[in-house]
Amino acid sequence: MSLHEHNIEQKTAIMVEHFHRQVMRRLQGLAKAMVMTSSRLHAVPYMLAFQRYITAQG
Repeated sequence: MSLHEHNIEQKTAIMVEHFHRQVMRRLQGLAKAMVMTSSRLHAVPYMLAFQRYITAQG
Protein backbone atom coordinates (compact mmCIF):
# COMPACT_ATOMS: atom_id res chain seq x y z
CA MET A 1 0.00 0.00 0.00
CA SER A 2 2.85 2.42 0.70
CA LEU A 3 4.01 2.08 -2.90
CA HIS A 4 0.58 2.53 -4.45
CA GLU A 5 0.81 5.21 -7.15
CA HIS A 6 -2.27 7.09 -5.92
CA ASN A 7 -0.85 7.38 -2.39
CA ILE A 8 2.50 8.58 -3.66
CA GLU A 9 0.87 11.18 -5.92
CA GLN A 10 -1.25 12.57 -3.09
CA LYS A 11 1.65 12.70 -0.62
CA THR A 12 3.85 14.34 -3.24
CA ALA A 13 1.30 17.08 -3.86
CA ILE A 14 1.00 17.76 -0.12
CA MET A 15 4.77 17.87 0.39
CA VAL A 16 5.45 20.15 -2.58
CA GLU A 17 2.66 22.56 -1.68
CA HIS A 18 3.74 22.67 1.98
CA PHE A 19 7.32 23.41 0.94
CA HIS A 20 6.18 26.07 -1.50
CA ARG A 21 3.78 27.81 0.92
CA GLN A 22 5.54 27.44 4.27
CA VAL A 23 9.21 26.55 3.97
CA MET A 24 10.62 28.19 0.85
CA ARG A 25 10.22 31.73 2.20
CA ARG A 26 12.04 30.87 5.39
CA LEU A 27 15.01 29.45 3.50
CA GLN A 28 15.25 32.52 1.24
CA GLY A 29 16.73 30.41 -1.54
CA LEU A 30 19.74 29.41 0.56
CA ALA A 31 18.98 25.73 1.06
CA LYS A 32 17.29 22.71 -0.45
CA ALA A 33 14.72 20.29 0.90
CA MET A 34 15.29 16.57 1.31
CA VAL A 35 12.67 13.84 1.43
CA MET A 36 13.44 10.79 3.53
CA THR A 37 11.95 7.44 2.56
CA SER A 38 12.06 4.06 4.23
CA SER A 39 14.07 2.48 1.40
CA ARG A 40 15.53 2.99 -2.05
CA LEU A 41 12.54 1.09 -3.37
CA HIS A 42 10.35 3.95 -2.11
CA ALA A 43 12.75 6.72 -3.19
CA VAL A 44 12.47 6.13 -6.94
CA PRO A 45 8.65 6.38 -7.21
CA TYR A 46 8.71 9.52 -5.07
CA MET A 47 11.42 11.12 -7.20
CA LEU A 48 9.45 10.39 -10.36
CA ALA A 49 6.24 11.68 -8.77
CA PHE A 50 7.98 14.90 -7.70
CA GLN A 51 9.29 15.42 -11.23
CA ARG A 52 5.83 14.83 -12.75
CA TYR A 53 4.12 17.14 -10.25
CA ILE A 54 6.61 19.98 -10.65
CA THR A 55 6.49 19.72 -14.44
CA ALA A 56 2.68 19.70 -14.43
CA GLN A 57 2.52 22.72 -12.10
CA GLY A 58 5.13 24.68 -13.99
